[in-house]
Amino acid sequence: ANLTVQVPPDLVPLQNETVLGLNGESVVLGFQIVNASPSVTPNNTRWFFQPLNDTLLKVEIVDDGVTYMFTSDRLNLIVMNVSNEVEGTYTIEVQNEAGMDSGRVTIVIEGPPRIRMPLEDEQSVEGSNVVFTCFAIAEPIHSVFWYFTDVATSDTVLIASTTTSVDNNNYTLDLNTASDSYGLLTISNVTYGDRGTYLCNVS
Repeated sequence: ANLTVQVPPDLVPLQNETVLGLNGESVVLGFQIVNASPSVTPNNTRWFFQPLNDTLLKVEIVDDGVTYMFTSDRLNLIVMNVSNEVEGTYTIEVQNEAGMDSGRVTIVIEGPPRIRMPLEDEQSVEGSNVVFTCFAIAEPIHSVFWYFTDVATSDTVLIASTTTSVDNNNYTLDLNTASDSYGLLTISNVTYGDRGTYLCNVS
């Protein structure tokens, strides 16, 4: 009697999780498969694209010979003539009879920082905490500045910054540059005097 053991695919990336792209140049995104039995065929290898400014959109990539090209095994995706339109997260999914695996890599276009999503208005109860997010993309890493405009006086002041120290215990800024929450502002123990307009500036 023969025993056949099937092994699900294991994807290994050939680049960092974030790849820097320059306008007009090409970027190659690649993975390799280890320990897959039976082997993964190109027909069972799919790529998807998710724009940075639309996290709900996920589009399957087609080799059109203009923007995208695949190698024959479909494990390498060539993104040609990169621009802001192709900036986003690329996901590869592979599958055999034993299971599946996926991997992700993000292309960031080199240039000045850009805020990915606008700030949203918040309503809070006195004494609670409020969180404002300022999602921006930049390469190299950007600086974040938060300003507050008082409703009563219309005065605008700097309340938090990733580059300078601001003396106010009510405001906390996330300084972890490796996290998606980098630049996130937390207002602790909100009071009536905290009402007003909050502005995020990146540079």
